[in-house]
Amino acid sequence: MIMENGQAFLIPIKSTSNGLINKQIKSKVFRIGRCKKADICIADIRVSRSHCVISSDDSGWWLRNESQLGTLVDGKLLGLNERCGLTNDKIIQLGPGSEFKFKFTISSGMDVSPPKRTKVEPSSGTNIPSSEDNRCIESKEIIEERLLLKQNEDLNNKLEKVIEEKEKIRLQYEEEKKRIENELITIALRQQTALQAESLIASLRKEVLQKELEMRETLEIEMRSLLENRLLIEERIRSSAFLDLVEKEQTEGVCAEKLRVLEDELKRVKQDLAKTKGKQSLLKEEIGENGKERSKDKLIAKREALSEFANLIEMELQCSICSELFVKATTLSCTHTVCHFCLQQWKQKQRNCPMCRAPIATESHSIVLDSFIDKIVENLSDEMRMRRQQIIEERKGHRFPGSNKDGKSRKKQRNRT
Repeated sequence: MIMENGQAFLIPIKSTSNGLINKQIKSKVFRIGRCKKADICIADIRVSRSHCVISSDDSGWWLRNESQLGTLVDGKLLGLNERCGLTNDKIIQLGPGSEFKFKFTISSGMDVSPPKRTKVEPSSGTNIPSSEDNRCIESKEIIEERLLLKQNEDLNNKLEKVIEEKEKIRLQYEEEKKRIENELITIALRQQTALQAESLIASLRKEVLQKELEMRETLEIEMRSLLENRLLIEERIRSSAFLDLVEKEQTEGVCAEKLRVLEDELKRVKQDLAKTKGKQSLLKEEIGENGKERSKDKLIAKREALSEFANLIEMELQCSICSELFVKATTLSCTHTVCHFCLQQWKQKQRNCPMCRAPIATESHSIVLDSFIDKIVENLSDEMRMRRQQIIEERKGHRFPGSNKDGKSRKKQRNRT
C-alpha cells in the first residue's frame, strides 16, 4: 500500500445525533473508546474502553480492532486484534448496528468541516425515500440498539453469576483445606501423645526398678549388719575366755551385772532386728500398692497402644482381596503381597496382579512376614486370635483344581522331576 500525502481526519456521519465533531489524526497511535485517555472518548456502554486504534507507518494507515464486539470497515467485521488498511473515504463503524460511524478522509490542506445541507432536486429516474421509510429505518436502529443493550445486560448478569460461583468454589476450597489441615494436626498430636506416653511409661518403669533395687540393697545391708552383731555377741557369750572371766567376776560380785548388761544389749539387738523387719514389710506393702496403681496405668496404656497397633496392623498388613491379615503371605513379581489362598482363587479367573494388573511372573512365600504377623497376633485380643485361627482352619481343607494335597501345582512338580 502506498502512503497518501496529506492529513488524516475522522468525520462523524451522524454528528447531529451523537454530538461528535470532526477530528484530525495528529498522533501516530490514535485511540477510539470509552476511556478518558482516548483521543475520541465516547461515553456509551456499547463502546469498549479501547475499541479500536488507528496508526500509521511507512506503508500507510492501519486500523486494529481491540473490542470483543468488533469494528466494521466498509461493512467488513474485524475480529479481536485484527488489522485492516485504511484508504480515503473508508467508513468505520464501532460494532454491528452501532450509530457511531466515522468517515476516514485524507486531504492536503482542504477544508474538512461538515458539509452544508443542500437541497437535492428529485429527478425523474431516482427514488427518494419517504418519511415513513426514514421512520422505519430509525425504529430498526432503535430495536438493534435495544437488542445490543439487552445482550450486554445478559452478558453482565452471566459474568456476575460466574464470579459468584467462582467465589463459592474458592470458599469451599478454603474450608476443605482448613479441615484437612486440622485433621492432619490432630493426627500428628495423637501420634506425639502416644510417643510421649510410651516414653513416660518407660521412664516410670526405670524409676520403679531403680528404687526397688536401692531399697533391697539398703535392707540387705542392715540385715547383714544386725546378723553380724548378733553372731559376735553370741560368740562372745559362748567363748571360753568370756566364761572364765564371768566365773572370776562372779567371785567378786561383778559377773551378774555384766550378764545383765549383755542380756540388755541382746534384747536391744533383737528389737532393732524386729524394727528392721517391720520396715521391710512396710516398704514391701508400699512397693506393692505403688506397683498396683502403676500396673493399672500400664494396663490402660497397654490397651490403648494395642488398639492403635491393631488398627495399624489392619491397615498395613491386610490382604487386598479378603481384607484379613495375611495368611501364608505370597509376594508377586510386581512386589505386591496377598494371601496364598486368595491368590489361588484369583488365578482361577485371571493371571495378573489383583492390584496393579501386571502379569504374574513369580510367586514367593514370605516366611518373615508370616512369623511377624504370628508374633503380633499373640499380643492381640482373644477375639482376633480366634478369628484368625478359624480362617486358617477353613483354608486348610480347601483344594483348587490342578493342585495336590499340599496346594502346589502339578505342573511345577512335573518340571522339577
